[in-house]
Amino acid sequence: MMRFRLLREVDAHRGQSWVHIGDRKQRLMLAVLLLADAEPVSIDELIVTLWDDEPIKSARKVVHHYASELRHSLGRTASGTQDMLPDGRGGAYRLIAGREEVDVHRFRDQAHKARAALRHDDEAAARGLRAALREWGADGLVPAGEPLRGLPGRWAAEQRERLRQEHRDAVIECLEAELRLGHHARLIPELSAVAHAGPPDERVTELLMLAYQRSGRPVEALNVYTRFRNRLAEEAGAEPGPGIVRLRRRILRRGAEPHLIGQG
Repeated sequence: MMRFRLLREVDAHRGQSWVHIGDRKQRLMLAVLLLADAEPVSIDELIVTLWDDEPIKSARKVVHHYASELRHSLGRTASGTQDMLPDGRGGAYRLIAGREEVDVHRFRDQAHKARAALRHDDEAAARGLRAALREWGADGLVPAGEPLRGLPGRWAAEQRERLRQEHRDAVIECLEAELRLGHHARLIPELSAVAHAGPPDERVTELLMLAYQRSGRPVEALNVYTRFRNRLAEEAGAEPGPGIVRLRRRILRRGAEPHLIGQG
């Protein structure tokens, strides 16, 4: 069985063996085909993706060369009945791979299934979201690497940002569910790690403040707000939004209302 990884650097494995893919643009072409989920991608689309607005004169020839090399490297499906990268009719290519073979698709499928349980079975939802997030690394809440790492071009940058947002959404939904289950004290270290791992994030900071407050540590909750406000001013030149300001006021009054969990 093949295993493709896109949530860090782009690579492929057959069983326990690493599969040679090629240079950055060849890896980029592989990522495009994998994210297309077996749908054909035209050669013209591939050229635009690989070279943005400045394709080389031999772009079409290079695409065919990349396809040939990928076909040779990837071999056949588990059944052995079909090339992993067949020539598509009408000037297109597609890659036949099961969704279970691609980490992005596994992450998305598991997260989608877990979201169906949110609110009516938060324990199952959190468990499913944790499993989905482990596709990003052993921890999951903090990615082990950058998605599509090292791939050039506008398409890769757009997909990278989209994947980061999907990861953030899953993290927040998971942590909100676990806070609703009452795991306040246990979540403090993880929320702290998530809050420090990326740029200032207001919703993550709110959840950390709530975890501290509901663990009987309101002073530390207010300190989290102060650090967030200072960091936001230094890094983004902005002020905290009205939601987190209201939460700070509630904590000052020694109260944080349960309905805050799950609101943006």
